[in-house]
Amino acid sequence: MLNFTTPFEIKAPDAAGIFAGHGAIFDSVDLGGDSIQRGSFHDTLSEIKARGNPLPVLWSHDQSKAVGRFTMLREDNVGLYVEGKLTLETQAAKEAYALLRDRAVSGLSIGYGVPDGGSSHRGRTRLLHKIDLHEISLVAVPMHPDARVTQVKMLDCTDERAIKNYLRDQHKFSRTKAIAAADALWKILRSADTPATSEERLAEALENFLRGN
Repeated sequence: MLNFTTPFEIKAPDAAGIFAGHGAIFDSVDLGGDSIQRGSFHDTLSEIKARGNPLPVLWSHDQSKAVGRFTMLREDNVGLYVEGKLTLETQAAKEAYALLRDRAVSGLSIGYGVPDGGSSHRGRTRLLHKIDLHEISLVAVPMHPDARVTQVKMLDCTDERAIKNYLRDQHKFSRTKAIAAADALWKILRSADTPATSEERLAEALENFLRGN
């Protein structure tokens, strides 16, 4: 039996709440008739970086519903690549995270302005050459169908090694205790009626395990 001499607080792993995708797509007409051109975010991303304040992750363009912050914004060959971190201590972020993981919501949409001289027209299409980026939101239906979250990180509770590393890295278990606890947790998770795939399931199993040790 393992002996734990200090209070144990269950916390979500650092990977929880992290997501990545594209907030905008280059050289492709969106549902509003706009086409964002390569290089259009260059100046605004430099300004955001210089200000030092991370851009918020909003829920459906609602400024009263910030659910996290963006940790990376850059242009790549596809469009505006983003990485974000949801603030899971808030209920709104927890709900957003659940929807992302379930793929019920995967859209991204930008809130922006176009400065004077920042656009031109090609037929009925407005070409955007320069954008002032204000915010990026998680949305159910994005303006551009391909502006999506493509990766949502979480702890995979179907991997015993991942559980062991989680205990060592996040809760500072010694190697011996991490191996023993991971083995016990693995048996608990594998005996469950439904597959264990999230950190919530691990937290529940870990709490039950600690009560018996």
